[in-house]
Amino acid sequence: MLIFTFRTVFFSQTTGQSTTTINKVMVTFTSASTDSGDTSLMKNTLDGNIGGATGVGVRLLDSGSNKVTLGQTIDVPFPTANAYQELNFKARMEPIPGKTATPGNVQAQVNYILAYQ
Repeated sequence: MLIFTFRTVFFSQTTGQSTTTINKVMVTFTSASTDSGDTSLMKNTLDGNIGGATGVGVRLLDSGSNKVTLGQTIDVPFPTANAYQELNFKARMEPIPGKTATPGNVQAQVNYILAYQ
């Protein structure tokens, strides 16, 4: 399982006499290449290539090991005591239902958008 962390900075934006405080970050993951039966399971882009695993995809999980739905926004509140927030996610390989998994290399691509509020 691959574990990755985003560190995002807590900040206040001051314009003139008003201050805007950032209270949370919203993260959205997307992928251009997903399984047709499960659009939150990313395709192995090496499937069909020499040395590429077949019948498997890559699934994103949040820090509690819950499945992440691609395209759905996840709200993460900022703790007021910290100047930064770590967003922890995991990726794991999963068999594609109805397909035979074979060993080999696995590669998938995910895009993410961070929006501050």
